Amino acid sequence: MQNKLAVIFPGIGYTKDKPLLYYAGKLAKAAGYNVISVEYHDIQKIQGDTELMKKEIKKAYAQAEEQLGTISLTGYDDILFIGKSIGCVLLAKYAADHDINAKQIWYTPLEATFTYAKENIPAFIGDNDPWSEYEKIKKSADRKKVALYTYPGCNHSLESGDILRDIKVLASVMDKTEEYINDTYSDMATDERVARIKSMEKIYDTALELINNAKENPAALRDYQPEIRKLAEYYESPLWKEDYEADEDGMLPKDLKRGVLSEDGIYNLLEWNSDIMQEIS
Repeated sequence: MQNKLAVIFPGIGYTKDKPLLYYAGKLAKAAGYNVISVEYHDIQKIQGDTELMKKEIKKAYAQAEEQLGTISLTGYDDILFIGKSIGCVLLAKYAADHDINAKQIWYTPLEATFTYAKENIPAFIGDNDPWSEYEKIKKSADRKKVALYTYPGCNHSLESGDILRDIKVLASVMDKTEEYINDTYSDMATDERVARIKSMEKIYDTALELINNAKENPAALRDYQPEIRKLAEYYESPLWKEDYEADEDGMLPKDLKRGVLSEDGIYNLLEWNSDIMQEIS
């Protein structure tokens, strides 16, 4: 039996008992890891002041080093670091400084985390996170080949204010976390991207057919409007741009049907749909 250790690096104010870390810890424990958590004290939440933030990160890092210094990490066959916000910076730096081959999971990482990034680490971010500039995080993830999962409208806690949606987001994050912990992870970002494009492509093709036949069967197009709205939401979200850029960078399978990623395809279809719906109303 492997000797396995999971270390949780919380955020400032986002403790190990809050949803992302609480359930990640439970998943790690279920997978046979001994789970411990780093604790901070006298660390301030600083937003908008880079120099003060660096000082607080340095102070928290010293505390993490002191606590982990009492543990012989070399005695473990499998080490997992799970971090939230500032905790992502600390765990990534600690792994780099001490040459620890630990698996890592990043929840809402700060930009400084990417200084120590390794390829294919799963990271989760909301595009409405006041603690991170989303576009900078995305570019850093692309440059370092970190598998970044974006949740539109979500903040630094991966919450949107819609309770039921937040529960679904949490479930999605934990599904991916479990896959990674249990070593069933295999470029999840690409797998999820391909599945999303296939789903949108199916809606696109069906909508195109229904629009072409709208005069003969207007009811079918009317009934399909909720699906077409999903296509519109996808096109207006950061995900479409991410998928488009992934295609431009050659990151998608060559045989993947991807009409939805043409620059004018969805726009023209949505405009056409709007015109036809006015005619048949």
